[in-house]
Amino acid sequence: MRFEDSEIYRMLVSGPDHEEITADHLDRSDTTQCAAAAKVRAVTGSEMAGNHAGQANEALFNSPFGFDVSNDGSIWVADTENHCVKTISPNLSVVVTVATAAGGLKSPTGVAVCRATKCCYVADVQTHCIHRIHQDGQVDIIAGERDTAGYQESDGGNTSRWDMPWAVALSPSGDLYVADRQNHLIRKVLLSRGVPPPAPTHCTADTDTTSIATHHHPEGPDVAGRDEEAIETIAGGGLGMGMGVGVMGGGVVAQCATETVAGILGQPGCEDGDPSKAKFNSPSALAVAPDGAVYVSDIASNRIRKISADGREVLTLPGLYKGALGLDIDAHGRLYIANTEAKQILRYDPRAGQVDTVCGVDLVKPTGIRVDSTSGVLFIADLHAFKAITVTKSLPPTPPTLNMDLANLLCQDAEDTFSDVTFLAEGREFMAHCAIIAQRCPKLKDAINHSDGKPVALEVSYKCLVSALFFLYTDRCIVDQTTQHDLLAFADRYDVCRLKCLVEEYMLKRVNLDNVLETLRTAHRCHADRLKKACIKIVIRHFAILQGKIPSSGLAELPELLTELILSMPKLITPKLGRPLSSLQASPAPHCTDTPPSKVDTDKAAPHAKSRPQVQQSASTSTAGTASGSAMSLWEWFCTRSGSGSGIGSAGEGEA
Repeated sequence: MRFEDSEIYRMLVSGPDHEEITADHLDRSDTTQCAAAAKVRAVTGSEMAGNHAGQANEALFNSPFGFDVSNDGSIWVADTENHCVKTISPNLSVVVTVATAAGGLKSPTGVAVCRATKCCYVADVQTHCIHRIHQDGQVDIIAGERDTAGYQESDGGNTSRWDMPWAVALSPSGDLYVADRQNHLIRKVLLSRGVPPPAPTHCTADTDTTSIATHHHPEGPDVAGRDEEAIETIAGGGLGMGMGVGVMGGGVVAQCATETVAGILGQPGCEDGDPSKAKFNSPSALAVAPDGAVYVSDIASNRIRKISADGREVLTLPGLYKGALGLDIDAHGRLYIANTEAKQILRYDPRAGQVDTVCGVDLVKPTGIRVDSTSGVLFIADLHAFKAITVTKSLPPTPPTLNMDLANLLCQDAEDTFSDVTFLAEGREFMAHCAIIAQRCPKLKDAINHSDGKPVALEVSYKCLVSALFFLYTDRCIVDQTTQHDLLAFADRYDVCRLKCLVEEYMLKRVNLDNVLETLRTAHRCHADRLKKACIKIVIRHFAILQGKIPSSGLAELPELLTELILSMPKLITPKLGRPLSSLQASPAPHCTDTPPSKVDTDKAAPHAKSRPQVQQSASTSTAGTASGSAMSLWEWFCTRSGSGSGIGSAGEGEA
């Protein structure tokens, strides 16, 4: 039986306003942080610009921007200033040119490889088009009017127009997101509705378009691994031998339908909200998360923007980024950012809401990044070269099972769990394991040793016992309003410090004017100093409201606490006593007069600052028999001398 399916677990979570507090509340260390000193290694290219394919150690690039990694590990590169697209083989040893200016490219900046169709989609900022490179080497245009900037959507029967489409990214549904930079829009090529067939090999720019064919190709994990053979053929040089790409590159086919996703045409800005009213300013990089959310580098505003997975809201992530030209997301939803001008790679974890530095050294001008989640390698286009960093910590390990394995031992099946000790609470027995208890709670170990093999009786509620043992087994604490006081007392009595801290965390978030006095009393008895200080501050700040409740709150049983509360009052109030408080502790209950009941003349000039040690000493030496009466006499006299308390609240706010 699993613990979370057991009656025990259902009992623990059945209480009002229950919350499970884990050790993460105390231990803030993030084991998935990347090392800032990650070692950068060269892959291909150099810091010198050039145009050469062949062996990786001899290849040269000229300002490559976007690139993408296919299923087999081949890297498709938009070699921008060389007006071509190249591939780097899966073993990173060979570079091949697959499409050139002769094929119609001018300044390719964005690349996305489709797993299903094995086609490479290329955004070209000078042709103002979205090009498609087929696995057989054919190049055609699926969106845009060649060399014509502008804006126009297509329904599939007409030609769309773009103004410097800079970056592309495929969505899980197979559509192609495009950062239309100079239009300040995020747009989409609706590949999922159907894609045009390849242009005929004899086609030219003036040739009539063919009809659109329906070839759906959803992008997703189910199609992974289908393009190894085709990609390997391309990387091996089939395209580099010249296959009529010049003619095919001028080919025009029936275009895909398009639509605007977010932004206002021709209105740059950085405004969030409804996508149709949000504003972008020169969007230049895209990344699509596994859940469908779209991240955008809004380069002119130095911001990273997010379009929600449902497409209903645009948000701005915290922080400023310096010319971020590259974005990518790993398999677990973490966003990698090429912070170009700052010469660093950052990683944003949306679940933790924090940004880590992956690499801040050995980079010149990082413009593009891709994470190979299979190998845990981050590839970087850095000026004219390609580099790599191993970021294995970006891949969380398989979730550990030890925690729940131990919790399952509490399911009260003696034969399966080999329990060897029994605890007794409220007349009910609960089986446990001596080895775990002995290691986690030495005081309970002593109780077991003195039990002579009989059930160990504990003066706690049964539910409190179960919750405490659950913490001892798993380092997790499930607490609710019915167990909070008992659990704090248990943790104090048996010296379970981490449990005490976790219960304090729960109670601190729920202290209010209705329960502050009860919580203060419990915190004092259980030596929960952090909780007690918080409660005292609340009492001081709201003294006018709480003053009348204090005599019936039970604080009379705790003269040390009552004295500590009085001494914590703002200096504006406590100097009115005009004498050491210690004499009041030992004196009988005074009548409510304008002067203290004894030693008025001799102690009248005693500095108030010197009275505090005497109060503490008196509190520790006074007998239990007179403590209650003396404490309340002190309180009654204090209330009389300080008036109705109308001025205490405001003074308390200033001091606290």
